[in-house]
Amino acid sequence: MRAIVLRIGAERGASLLGSRREECRVVVVGDTPMDIAAARRIGAECLAVATGPVASEELEAHAPDRLCATLLDPGAIAALLGDV
Repeated sequence: MRAIVLRIGAERGASLLGSRREECRVVVVGDTPMDIAAARRIGAECLAVATGPVASEELEAHAPDRLCATLLDPGAIAALLGDV
């Protein structure tokens, strides 16, 4: 279900930009392994943040593109913007 919601959001966002979804960079910010898996299912990048109930070690085991303690970490915003 999570991947379906993300896919719909990505498609709507692309439509608003007047682009096809395949032409857009999509970054999912999540704090659970399910968020990482859903990002992978739709072909998006994933920025995992350890602000929820899941420890950073467990998030790391699911291989997000980037892992930060919070969005205030140095490099978190750069990862969202694609400056990594």
